[in-house]
Amino acid sequence: FGFSVSSNFAIVAGFEYSRSETRSESRDYVEDNGDPIAQTTQFSQSPITGTLRFYPRKTGEFVGSYAWIPTRLNPYIGGGGGALHYNFSQSGRFVDKSTLNIFSMSLKSEGWTPTAHIAGGIDINLTTRIFVNGEVRYSWANADLSNSFTGFDPIDLSGVRILGGVYFRF
Repeated sequence: FGFSVSSNFAIVAGFEYSRSETRSESRDYVEDNGDPIAQTTQFSQSPITGTLRFYPRKTGEFVGSYAWIPTRLNPYIGGGGGALHYNFSQSGRFVDKSTLNIFSMSLKSEGWTPTAHIAGGIDINLTTRIFVNGEVRYSWANADLSNSFTGFDPIDLSGVRILGGVYFRF
């Protein structure tokens, strides 16, 4: 959701969701029967953000009192911030390296953390009411892990995001 502040600035609010699940196994150890010691890692992120976009060119022109004609291509840069919800979990079989005991466990850490980002993108107007958008964004965020992960550094939630979509102008 967004709105123009002037012919060169817009404020955009957004919500994203990403999720990944990966299976892995211990490289150095196996079960007594020779089976791998396997784990599953799940990770999801849901940032809610606000972005101030700067368009170096005019985004369109008024023709008369009632008609507005958008510029076909509108590149922009921007920045902003918000809050990010993350959910990180690992479950399966693990090896205690000091005793070599193999055990089952489920570990989980989730929570909210602040996030900041910079972005660059382009709006491509298809009609006066419909446009497509592409954006590359770098986000910064990190969070302390729960007690399940005692002794570990905070989780780094930073990284590049590539966003795109179809938008409708009202």
